[in-house]
Amino acid sequence: MRTPSAQGHLLTKLEAILLIILLVPLGSWAHREHGFWTEVVWAGTHFEISHRLHLADAIVLLQALDPEEHIDSIRGQALLAIHVEENFSMNPPDVAGSIATIGAEIDDDFIFIYQEWHGAKPNTSPMFSHTAIFAAYPDAEARVRYQIDGTNEVLRLPKASP
Repeated sequence: MRTPSAQGHLLTKLEAILLIILLVPLGSWAHREHGFWTEVVWAGTHFEISHRLHLADAIVLLQALDPEEHIDSIRGQALLAIHVEENFSMNPPDVAGSIATIGAEIDDDFIFIYQEWHGAKPNTSPMFSHTAIFAAYPDAEARVRYQIDGTNEVLRLPKASP
């Protein structure tokens, strides 16, 4: 049987633990993977491509590219868009096409970079490469959601995609 002072000591410890749990934001308990999420959707005559990157990762990536730039500047967002343009490729084996970068915008906790791929409609799934995030996070993930006709698949690109 515990004495009243031992119970009081235990209660004080439990109160301290509960206080710590309540004061630490819930987001700090969760781990978020670093990486790009890209959607490639056939829009009738071309592919619409959108790249989504968490804003915290975009800030680190931008600092790796140019420590003087800021994520909320047009120049900073343009620099990220150019970096994606240089480090993302989509190559269907049966048709040729080209990618045009449209722009970038911040929405909530993410930056979105928009592109279009123009070429004939492919009959086979393209090969993708997306290495833009590796300048800041060498172990990051890149995923591509590819949609055309009845195909709707999510591809997890290799860490060192070609």
